[in-house]
Amino acid sequence: MSNIVVSPHYLSTNAGIEILQNGGNAIDAAIGTNIVQGVVAPETCGIGGDLFSLIWINGENTPYCLDSSGYAGSNVDISQLSSQESIPLDHPMSVTVPGAVKGWFSMHDRFGKLSIDEISSDPDGTGSLSLVWQSSSDNDFITKGILNFASN
Repeated sequence: MSNIVVSPHYLSTNAGIEILQNGGNAIDAAIGTNIVQGVVAPETCGIGGDLFSLIWINGENTPYCLDSSGYAGSNVDISQLSSQESIPLDHPMSVTVPGAVKGWFSMHDRFGKLSIDEISSDPDGTGSLSLVWQSSSDNDFITKGILNFASN
């Protein structure tokens, strides 16, 4: 079987390829690719964004759909916005809680093969994940902390 990993940054793509080479499946590779992309080019995606996926399992008739978009904050009061035609872009209540990390775990719980630790680390320290973590220690701390928090 042939596999392909595509992303906007070569380190993200390499991370996905390495995950496949280490026995992971397409879901594991997608999660790992997104984790690295969030470190090397956070303006494109990652822990601060949302996640939408369409997962097609070979041999099944319909895809699985995941909408892991962010929820409104806990202090949002719809009555304060009911007079608006739409939510103003500069309004504090227009900010949502990012859904990407929850999406990673939702996809992983149902379809993942490797553990989250295997997906988000570089066991031999020589691959793309190692390069990302070594060159971005602050983001490593933040990403690892979020992964640890979200898995509990």
